[in-house]
Amino acid sequence: MESETTRSLSKGKKVALWFALVWLLFCFLGGIIDSWYLLIVVCIALMAAIFCLFMRQLDVKYGWAVFATSLILPFVIIGVMANSDENTAEQTVEEKAEPNTTDKSGSTKEPSKDKSEKEKEEPKLSPKEQAVANAGYKKGSMYGMAGASNEEFSNMLDLADYVDGMDDKVTEMFEQMAGNEYDREYHAPTNAEEKKLKKIYIEHFIEAMNGTMDTMDNLEKLGGRHK
Repeated sequence: MESETTRSLSKGKKVALWFALVWLLFCFLGGIIDSWYLLIVVCIALMAAIFCLFMRQLDVKYGWAVFATSLILPFVIIGVMANSDENTAEQTVEEKAEPNTTDKSGSTKEPSKDKSEKEKEEPKLSPKEQAVANAGYKKGSMYGMAGASNEEFSNMLDLADYVDGMDDKVTEMFEQMAGNEYDREYHAPTNAEEKKLKKIYIEHFIEAMNGTMDTMDNLEKLGGRHK
C-alpha cells in the first residue's frame, strides 16, 4: 500500500490549497501596498509550504493544517495591523487639527493658499471616516492590481471607452464591488451615518482601483517600449 508521505493530494485538498494560495497572494499584495512586512514574510512562508505539498516535499497529512493556517494567520495579522494603522491615523488627524501655527515672533501664520483651497475642495474627515476611507483605498488598490493583471478584464475596460453608455455601466459595477466589500468588512448600513461611511468607502475604493490599474498599465507600456 502506498504510504501517506508519497501519496498524492486528494481532490478536496488540492481545491482547498489552491483557494488558500489565491488568498495568500492577495494578502501578499496587500502587505506590499501597506508595507506590512510581517504579513509579507508569513505569506511567503505559507505559499512555500503549499508548493512543497504540491511537489510532495511535505507530507500529505499536513495539507489541512497548512490550509487552516493559511486562512487564519494572515487574517489575524491583518486585523492587528489594520487596528494599529487606524490608531495611527486617528493620532495624525488630531495632531493636524490646529489650523494655524505661531512663529518665533508670536504672530500667527495662516495656511498657504494652495492648502486652503484643497481643504475647501476636500472636506475634512473625522477619525472614523478617515479609517473607513483608508480601508476602502487599501482594498481598492488590491482589486486594481488584480484587475490590471487580468487581460480579459483590462480589455473589457478598454472597450468601454469606445462604447456609448458603457462607462456608466463600468462605474456601476465598481460601485457594486466596493459596496459589497464594505458590507463584508463592516455591515450593511442601517442609518444615515453608516450610509455616509459607505459612500466614503466606495469613493476611495474606486479612486484607488482606477489609480492602481492606470499606474500598472503605464508601467507595462513603458516596459514594452524598452524591450
